[in-house]
Amino acid sequence: MVIKKLHDPQSLLFLCLIVSFYLSLFISPSETDSWLRFLGVGVLSEISGEADISRRILFDIRLPRTLLSALSGASLAVAGVLSQGIFRNPLASPSLVGTQSGGVLFAVVGFHLLAPSGWPGIVPALAILGCLLSHLIISGALFRQSRKQGKAYMLAHDLVMMGLAIHILLAGITTLILSVALTDMDRSLVIFRWLFGSYTFASWSDVALIFSTFVLAGIMAVPLAYQLDVFSLSENEAISLSLNTHQLRQKVLFAISLLVGGSVAACGGIPFVGLMAPHAARLMVGAAHRHLLMASALIGMILTLACDVLARTVIYPEELEAGVLLVTLGGLFFFSLLLKKRWHSDHQL
Repeated sequence: MVIKKLHDPQSLLFLCLIVSFYLSLFISPSETDSWLRFLGVGVLSEISGEADISRRILFDIRLPRTLLSALSGASLAVAGVLSQGIFRNPLASPSLVGTQSGGVLFAVVGFHLLAPSGWPGIVPALAILGCLLSHLIISGALFRQSRKQGKAYMLAHDLVMMGLAIHILLAGITTLILSVALTDMDRSLVIFRWLFGSYTFASWSDVALIFSTFVLAGIMAVPLAYQLDVFSLSENEAISLSLNTHQLRQKVLFAISLLVGGSVAACGGIPFVGLMAPHAARLMVGAAHRHLLMASALIGMILTLACDVLARTVIYPEELEAGVLLVTLGGLFFFSLLLKKRWHSDHQL
């Protein structure tokens, strides 16, 4: 209730993003005994001097990791908004409908079989292709089923069951490839990184990759926001308002594939951000997609930055993968959504 009464919730989100970015960039779990170092003052003072090691740690390790986590959160959050809009279903997200699993599978195949051949850019290209193909299969099957039954939207249980089936199938194939690759420990570690989702090995090339896919998809998503508002009415009403629904689906699916594929190629299968961020944003700014895209992107950034900070500090000197924390948080969130939906259904009867 407090959030709904805020005059400008996006200002609050920007403030939280700045704090999260600052903590992610400067916090060092080995130096939390000093409040000045915890707040970054000690690091800044060394950078302003001649401490070459501190500058290299900041600009070569911490800054790429912080930017990668923020951009992946924004990409997956925007992909979640587009998925929920095109499926007309609040449970649609890249990690639930199998889109992300397709990207992970193709990325693993590319790294294990084709990357040793020296083909540049093969893994990112295959990750995007995998997301696109899996999304096309799932959406095609669901839209065909809904059209046969005369529905204008995807039922929640249909979407979840189809997505779960695709996810299990693709995860099984990925596990099979992983079992073959266990003889090569270096490749196995990288494959595990894609499976769990990790920002540990972030590099500037990863940042450049996900930034380019985010910008390209963002350029497509902004004008699509107004069309998704019309599309949310119903299929017939959207067509009566001169909206080309077939073309809209193609553009949205391609934008989702770019967003999820870039994230998967850069940092693996980061789960549930595309489910949690749009729901939180909808409570703050409403259901209009032009506002929902920006708010979801900001919340996605805050979510991944916060989980990354916790992942590298909660059990120091060991480090968790951010995807492990996100899948735990996302599972609880998804369970609460199902309970809430069941409660509303029971009371409507």
